[in-house]
Amino acid sequence: MLTAVIIGAHPWNDTPYGLHHIARALVRLGWEVLYVEPAFSPLHIALGRRRGRLASKRVRSSGERGISLLSPFSLIPHANLPLLRSNIALQLSRLVWPSLPRALKGTAFQSPDLVLCGSPSLIKAAMNVQAKTSAYRLADDSRLFDVLTPAMRKEEKESLSGFDAVLITSPKLEETARNAGARKVVFVSNGVDIDHFRTKTSIPSDMPSQGPCILYAGAIEAWFDWRIIAHAAMSRPQYQYVIVGKVAVQPEFNLPDNVFELGQKPYATMPGYMQAATVGIIPFTSAKSMDAINAINPIKLYEYLAAGLPVVTSIPVPHMQEAAVIFYNSPEAFIEKIDEAIELRRGAHNIAPPQEYEWVSIVSTMLQSLGV
Repeated sequence: MLTAVIIGAHPWNDTPYGLHHIARALVRLGWEVLYVEPAFSPLHIALGRRRGRLASKRVRSSGERGISLLSPFSLIPHANLPLLRSNIALQLSRLVWPSLPRALKGTAFQSPDLVLCGSPSLIKAAMNVQAKTSAYRLADDSRLFDVLTPAMRKEEKESLSGFDAVLITSPKLEETARNAGARKVVFVSNGVDIDHFRTKTSIPSDMPSQGPCILYAGAIEAWFDWRIIAHAAMSRPQYQYVIVGKVAVQPEFNLPDNVFELGQKPYATMPGYMQAATVGIIPFTSAKSMDAINAINPIKLYEYLAAGLPVVTSIPVPHMQEAAVIFYNSPEAFIEKIDEAIELRRGAHNIAPPQEYEWVSIVSTMLQSLGV
């Protein structure tokens, strides 16, 4: 049986990110997967950010078929905080228990067929795994994330050439990978579990029931455009704007009454929210770097489409030529394109992502490109 070690930037029991989906797709293709969670420390425990991680010297079951877990523990965290953001703190944070080679010894993952890393903090650990093929997943432009320290950014850039391949989620990341000396660059798009979002389910009770419903579902980070939401809500008071997700950055002003913040919801319930909506939106902007914003390939794009929603987005998606993916580039265009998307939804259009954006299909193509 083929085996993979996936080193993630998010805990396993978190909202699913790209590497979670890749791990599950590998299992569906017959692989055994070890998912290595990001190291946690006493600071994480004190701040209530353990998120299900359990320190253990042995690989343990995740509770899902085919997926095992390992949760390294570090006494010294590396974080973008005074004293903890230095290069010395980064080196000390690597003194984790158990060490990855020791934890893998004697297991089915000691010499895996693939090691796939998506964590800048554990990039050196990934390079020490004796795998037949190694790859690093460059999911976003690191300039987006203040949590990444200068030391971590520098180490990621210097380490990409040590992998057999660098996987990019957007063509706009190719130059970053090439400039870092990547030996091979492979475009591996984000995707969707189509059946999860297509299967009909009940409508959540907290969804507005009147008027067209304009939905954003996902994390609300610094690049979320609250101003354009407020502008659109005031311009179209007959529409309901629903924001579902963990809010990292609140708006600096009061929102109109037809904007509803519902908070973070379990992934299992997201199909209900999307199926109850009329249009899905991706309103991203940044005063610092629109290049970094435009390099995002949002998973929610494919999830909206799988749920049957047309999508109005600020991010150009050149690799997907779908009539239901509608680009805007100004506040007034945002409103106009939402009107257009509502009419599209009301028509007899069968909205769905192309089958090649199903996660299993994406991972199968990825493995072929890697020669695994």
